[in-house]
Amino acid sequence: MKKESIISFFLFIVFFFGSAIVVFADPAPKIKDIQAKIVATELNDDGEPTELALELDDEWYHVDMDAKGKELLEFVNETINATVEVREVKEGESTYFAVKVISYEISD
Repeated sequence: MKKESIISFFLFIVFFFGSAIVVFADPAPKIKDIQAKIVATELNDDGEPTELALELDDEWYHVDMDAKGKELLEFVNETINATVEVREVKEGESTYFAVKVISYEISD
């Protein structure tokens, strides 16, 4: 086989599979406006929440515990209207959804 043919074949494979990787790659995080209940998922020894999830349509979304996420600790069991960045997280065999809270307000 000629060297040029091998190079052409290699470039075709790279282009074809490179395009497939782009098509099948996980989508970027999505920004959504939601109404959800704040649920404690972990408690410390004093019974205070340390990890949270947002319950929405019978699904739970793990809350990133950055500054905004930590603000929600005092509103466990409250319902909020929030703008969140949703992403799918894969850990080994498990897949779950996580959210970064961008803004929120306590629902009436």
